[in-house]
This record gives sequence, structure tokens and C-alpha cells, in this order.
Amino acid sequence: MEHHHHLHMLDRLLDNSQTDSSGVVILNPDEGSSSKQSRSRTNLQSPYGVSLWQMMVLGMSLLLAMTMIPVVVADAAVDQTGKDRFQENEDAMRLAREQAKPWLMRELEWNGTKLYVTPTTIIVVLVFLVNLCSWFLYTTSGTWAEASHILVKDTSKKTHKALVGMQQDIAGNLKLFGELAEKYSQCPSSKEKGDLGRFSQGTMAPPFDKAVFDPKTPLKTTIGPIQTQFGYHLIYIRNRKL
Repeated sequence: MEHHHHLHMLDRLLDNSQTDSSGVVILNPDEGSSSKQSRSRTNLQSPYGVSLWQMMVLGMSLLLAMTMIPVVVADAAVDQTGKDRFQENEDAMRLAREQAKPWLMRELEWNGTKLYVTPTTIIVVLVFLVNLCSWFLYTTSGTWAEASHILVKDTSKKTHKALVGMQQDIAGNLKLFGELAEKYSQCPSSKEKGDLGRFSQGTMAPPFDKAVFDPKTPLKTTIGPIQTQFGYHLIYIRNRKL
């Protein structure tokens, strides 16, 4: 009975079934419509086996990529342009600062190459070298002496006697010599406490020069009075090179 029941159901299904023009069996008219739509959707495929929806997604992706790539490239170009402009502005500001400096403070250039040296630096170095050479030549060349003196223009015997007593009182006291030179000397050097600085042989009056550069004349003590055409001198030799 159960077997016949299944056969009866099968006969009913076959009776209700229809065949479409393409030879496809449709079990139910409504179901046939749905099946056609399904086949229609299924048949929307490219020759390469890719569905239309996949092609649309791929196309949109390509379109988006083609849209974004120029934007990224443009952003990179703008960024580089900004950097170039910043560099140009920085160079312009550096040039303006350089031109605003006084000429003596500007860095020199040679054949387009910056030397990082200003005229002021060169002048300072030259002055230093000139002074160094002068000091070296002054120290090593010829004979010289460093001395102070007290000049009294009156050449009377009383003056001579007073100067002999002064010479004995001063002896080797350079400080006292300077104080008395400042008070009694009639030479402009009295403002410097009688200091004549360093001078070479042959610069002073002959009697004065002979007394100073005589090897027998002692250093760091008061000698004189020595008479010249200017008057009487008391002399204190601080240093000497013969």
C-alpha cells in the first residue's frame, strides 16, 4: 500500500508537469518562472567564467585606483613643491641676512665657494701677525736697552751736587726713582715716571748712549749724573741686550 501511494504521488507530479520550449522539465509553473530567473541570473557570465557582479566590482576597483593614483602623485608633487619653496624661502632669508650685515662682517667668496672668513677676521689676523713679527724682530735684532731717567736742565755745580745726593738715596729703588722723576724731571717722560721704554744703541745723545751700553755699567741701579746737551741725567737701566 505504501508502495502504491508513492507511485500515485509520482503520477500526479508527472501529470502536473509541463515541458518548456527548451526541453527543460518544469515541475511547477511558478517554480518554472523562478527557475528561468535563476537560469537568467546564472547565464549572466563572461566568456572567462567571471560573473557580471565580479566584473562590476573589479571595474569599480580599477576606476577607484585610477582616480586615487593621480591624487597621490599630485600630493607628492605638491609636497615636493612645498619643500622646494621652503628651501627657496630659507635661501632667500639667508641671503637677506647676509646682505644686511656690514661689509666687514660678511663672509667672503672665492669662485662661488664660501670661505667662511670675514674681512674683520683677516684684519685681526694680519694685525696679530704684524705685531708678532715686530716683537720678534725687536727682541732679537741688534742691541737694545730699557731704561728710565731724570732730566734736570740746569748744569750748575749746586744741581750736580744735589743730583749726586739723589742718586745715592735712590740706589736700586725703582719705585722711588719713578716718584722723584715724576716730581723733578724736566723731560716729557716724567708723566711716565721717567720711563723711556726700549731703545736701540745710537738712539740717544752720545754721552747718555755710551753710559747705558757700556758693559761695565750695572743694571737695576741708579747711575749719574751724566751730562748731555740737554742737561744732567740720572739713569736707571732695567734691562739690556748687548
